[in-house]
Amino acid sequence: MKKRSFVRKRSSKELIIRGAVNSLFCTFFVSTVFLLYYFNNMLIVAFVFLVCPIICIVLLVRWLSSISLSGFFSATFRLMITFVVIALPLFAAIIFSLTMSPINEAGWEYFLAGLLFIVYIGLSILAWVVALIITWFTIRKHRKVQPTELRFTEPSAAELTDDMLLPFNRYQEVNNDWIPTEDGGYKLISRPHTENWSEDRKRDKVKKLRTILNNGGKVFCAYDGGKLVGFAAIDGILLGSENQYIELAELHVAYEYRGNKIGKNLFKLCTGSAKHYGCSKLYIVASTAEESQKAYDKLGCVYATERIPHLYENREGDVHMEYVL
Repeated sequence: MKKRSFVRKRSSKELIIRGAVNSLFCTFFVSTVFLLYYFNNMLIVAFVFLVCPIICIVLLVRWLSSISLSGFFSATFRLMITFVVIALPLFAAIIFSLTMSPINEAGWEYFLAGLLFIVYIGLSILAWVVALIITWFTIRKHRKVQPTELRFTEPSAAELTDDMLLPFNRYQEVNNDWIPTEDGGYKLISRPHTENWSEDRKRDKVKKLRTILNNGGKVFCAYDGGKLVGFAAIDGILLGSENQYIELAELHVAYEYRGNKIGKNLFKLCTGSAKHYGCSKLYIVASTAEESQKAYDKLGCVYATERIPHLYENREGDVHMEYVL
């Protein structure tokens, strides 16, 4: 069985700290350039002018790759960062041109250098503030919640109403995906995107849950008070060449409630029920998202030793796994 290595996803707090530190580093390097110029240390200035833009760009690009923004805020933020980074060599060119002009004799280049320094620092601070505001709003939109009245139920088909999943928040930010390779394994690639369910898809999920119950399967729901925060289901049909599998058809936790072991408890309910069907393994067609794969890996799931033909043909691009009961 091939092993996989996972990249730890940074928390929202880490993203804010990282953005602030990166901005301060950029400001520090730019400040160094102007101060060294002011004291006429031209050799060091020439060196720093080569290094500073590279360091600033690398830090800012790395930070941009670690946060997920969209729409107007994304365009505004990226425009601000681009302007500030481009402004550095532009201001440098202006200052060097001034040193070669007649104005140099009058000492005006020091005044202009100081003015440009103040402008650049102001832009850096503005970019930093904009970045922190956008990140803060992004965090608040999808902030985590601690359950206060968590309970698990096993609903009947009649209790699965068409609109029960409409308030359910299936949002997920994905940075990397595991994709199939020609040798039958999987490799990790960078593919940033977001996932969510439309109202039609949520209604289709409810219909699927009813079908699972009609096939003799099981459905489990997690509630925080009266709010649905997670659900899971196993089908009632034996699969595999030796009828060794039961499919774990659904396992989902609301975005804001993830990290509270709700998925783990739902998974345990499914594995406990699966043993009564006479199978030895769960068959899982899992999401390719790195975060989802890491969760299944922690639960003890591995790549499937046998692929179920109709499930593989319908979802060839997903990750097919199993769990030994």
